[in-house]
Amino acid sequence: PGAAASRSGVRVVRIRYEVSKQRDVSSLGSHRRLAMSIGRRRRRRCGTTAPAAVALGGAVTALLSSSRRDDDFPARMLHRKTLLVIAHPDDEVMFFYPTVRALRELQSERSNATFSILCLSDGGFDGLGAVRAAEMRTAGAAHGAVRVTVVDDARLRDGAAWTDDAVADVVSRHLDDAAVITFDAGGASGHPNHCATSTGVRRALASSPRAHYELRTAPLATRLLGPLDAAVYRRRRRRRHVLTTTNLGPWAAWRAMATGHPSQFVWYRRIFLLLSAYTYANRLVEVDRTKNSTTTC
Repeated sequence: PGAAASRSGVRVVRIRYEVSKQRDVSSLGSHRRLAMSIGRRRRRRCGTTAPAAVALGGAVTALLSSSRRDDDFPARMLHRKTLLVIAHPDDEVMFFYPTVRALRELQSERSNATFSILCLSDGGFDGLGAVRAAEMRTAGAAHGAVRVTVVDDARLRDGAAWTDDAVADVVSRHLDDAAVITFDAGGASGHPNHCATSTGVRRALASSPRAHYELRTAPLATRLLGPLDAAVYRRRRRRRHVLTTTNLGPWAAWRAMATGHPSQFVWYRRIFLLLSAYTYANRLVEVDRTKNSTTTC
C-alpha cells in the first residue's frame, strides 16, 4: 500500500507539473510559442543528423590520412632513376600528382633516387605553347624533378594525331637507365595524345629490361568520385598494383596547379581537380611484356 501510494503521489506530482507547464506555455505570446516549437524541431533534427555528419566526416578524414603511400611503393620503385612521361604540360598534376608527390618524398629520403619528367609536347593547341612550356619547367622544378624536358617536335603537336613510331623515337632518346611511368592504353581521360603516349612508350621499351609502370585508367563510374574511388579499389586491390595517395586531400594538388600552370587553371579544370580520382590516388600497374595489350581509347 505504501509503495502504491508513493507511485500515485509521483503520478499526481507529474500531472500537476505538466498542467502547470502547459499553462505557462499558453500564457506566452504566439511568437514565443512558435520560437519554442522551432527550437524543439531543430534539436530533434540535429539529434538525428549530427552523428551521421560526424561519422561521414570521420570516415573521409581517416581515408585521406591513412592511405598516404602504399607499403609496396618503396620496395617496388627503388630505382636510381625514374622517368615520368606525359603528353602535355599540367598532366603531371591533373593525373599523376600522387605519384609525383611520392617520388619527391622518396627522393628526399634516398640520395640516389631521382626522377625526371619528359613532356612530349608544349601544349600549344590554343597558341600558348611557349607559355605552357615555361610553366612546365617551373612546375617540374617545384616538384623536385632533377630534369624537365619539353619536346618540340613537329610530329607531336598538341591535338594532332601522334604515331607510335614518332613517340617511340622521341622517348628512346631520353631513357638513360631510368624506370618509366606513363599512361596506360586508356589514357586516363581518353585523350588521343595520352593513348598514343602509352602505345609509343610500350614500343620504345619492347626489348628493354627496365621497369615500366602505367597509370591505370579509373572506371567511368568512379572517375569523378574523388577519394571514394580509392576506397573501392583498396577493397579489391591486387599485388601487382602500387597505390599512392595524398593525405592532404586535393589542396596540395590545387596549389601545384595554381602556381605551376596558371594559364590552364580555368574553372572546369578546378572542378575536375577537386572531383577526380587521380587527385587522391594513382594505381600504377607494372607492365608484363609477355602479354601484348591492344586496348585502345
